[in-house]
This record gives sequence, structure tokens and C-alpha cells, in this order.
Amino acid sequence: MFVLILACSSAFSVAGVVAGDSIAYGAIKGELSVDDDARVYKPVDVAWDTAGLAYLLCEGSCSVLVVDNNFEVVREIGRCGDGPGELENAATVEIAGERLFVFQGHRVDVFALSGAFLTREVLGKQVDDTTVVDGRVIGTTKDGKNQLLYFDAGGNAIVEFGPTCDADEWDERYLKCGTMTLLNDDNQIILLDPVLATVRWSEGDEWVDRSLGLNSGGTWREGSAVHKSFAINTACAAPGKNRLLMLYMERRDDKHVALGVVNNDWKIVKIGETTESIRKIAISPAGDLWLLLWSSEVKVYDNLAIPCASSALGR
Repeated sequence: MFVLILACSSAFSVAGVVAGDSIAYGAIKGELSVDDDARVYKPVDVAWDTAGLAYLLCEGSCSVLVVDNNFEVVREIGRCGDGPGELENAATVEIAGERLFVFQGHRVDVFALSGAFLTREVLGKQVDDTTVVDGRVIGTTKDGKNQLLYFDAGGNAIVEFGPTCDADEWDERYLKCGTMTLLNDDNQIILLDPVLATVRWSEGDEWVDRSLGLNSGGTWREGSAVHKSFAINTACAAPGKNRLLMLYMERRDDKHVALGVVNNDWKIVKIGETTESIRKIAISPAGDLWLLLWSSEVKVYDNLAIPCASSALGR
């Protein structure tokens, strides 16, 4: 359970049990678990269509599970394998128009929302994270001159843009430009470095950098291997609310992970903490908070409401 802290002067508009200066965030709206459905194995990402259906990408079962508002799986897209429409090492899922994009490192499979396989594109660059901005799929990569890619409806990377990655060797590119998180803050592209706890966005032809005020993680080498430790575990944007949420390590000596929202000064305001082992957080268009757990569980909290905090982007 999340415990939300009253971090601002205005009151929370949430259903919950008030106890002192904290709120237990109401009842869980819905749950999915590998214990109840073997297909819910290693959930890694989720996207929504305009009808409100959730498309839950499960790396372990090599499938996208289409979930209705009653948290019932109504259909399954994909299966394990290397053939057309088969998934392997799936990492992110996006919906643009009537098409579903499943990214798997150096390739992307495109489906109709009905589940029909449409096409596969083998990419010359590895895509680490994705989002949709103005109806177009965008991805991050460490393998190009620039760190961002636009994709067309067939999954082709048609434009390379954004900050440059000034490193030649693979390990240097990984250390400097790999594992970036891509966020859509009301159609503003945000590039988050989860190791350094910094964000970047464009103002005209310039990319602006800001620190989020956290202690940074680190990078190191062990022989030929390169490693990273993260200051920010996962992050997401709240659709239509001009807010960014971060799940971050507040105290590295215990199992508590803090949930915070980015304020107008680009600092993280803590609003809660949890001991759950969470792989990804996401907020649905309806405002529900989805937690994708490492234990192959999904928990959904009803109508997330976070007052007096906004990413603002200097506006």
C-alpha cells in the first residue's frame, strides 16, 4: 500500500483513511496476478486506447493482454517466438491511432488493435524507451548521433533528432546515453536521466538541462562490463495534468521507495512511500495509478489526485 503524505497546504481530494498527517490511499480498484492468470508474467509496460482498454505488455508470457474496466483479460496479442507477430524480449508498448507498437530492442512489431499482425521492422538501432507525442511514436536510443527517433505507422524510424550522444565506443555510449526514460508532459518531450536525476527538454533549437535535486546514482566498470545504479527507479507523466511522477530511492539503507511529484522549481516533492518492489508506474487517461510489480502483479489505485505540483517547463 502507498502511504501518501500531505506535502502541500491544500487538501487531498482522494478517497482514503486519514490518520494524522498521512493518507492510506483508499482501496485498490483492481488487481492482476500471475497466481490467478499465468499470462500476467513479468508485466513491463502498459498503454491505453481511446475506449479505455488497457494493453498490458508481459515480457514473460511474450504477449499483450487487453484488459477491460473490470480488470478482465478480454484478448491476448502475440506469443513467444521469432516469427511474424511473435514477441521476444519485449520492452515497451505504445498505441498511435488504431495501431499497437511492441518494441523489442532492435525490432518493432505493429498490430491492429484487434490483434491482427500488420508488419515488423528490424531497426538499425536499439530502442530503450518510447512514448507517443502528437499521435507519433518516439523512441530513445544510444546508437545514433542523436538520442531520439520518430517512427511512422509502419514502425520505420524516419527522423533522428534531439540531444547528441558524443561518444564512439559502445560502453561509453551506454554510460552516457543509455537507459534514458522518455516522458510526454502534455506533448512536451522530456528526456529523463534516471542515474543523474536530471531532465532535458527543448526550447527552440536548444535542449535545457535541470537537476531534480536528488542524490545521483552512479556508473562503474568491472572488467569489460559496465554498470549503473539509479537514483530514479521509474517515472511517468499524468495525462492532461502537466505533472511528472517519480519513484525514487530516498534511503538506500532500507527497502522504502518514495513517490514524488515534480514541482514548479523542478524539485521532487515527496507525496508518499512504499515497500512494494515496483518495476513501472503509469497513470491511465482516467487518472488511475497503475503499479507493475517485479512479483508479476499489477495493482491499480483509483483516481490518483496530487495537488499543488506541476512540472511547468518554465511556463
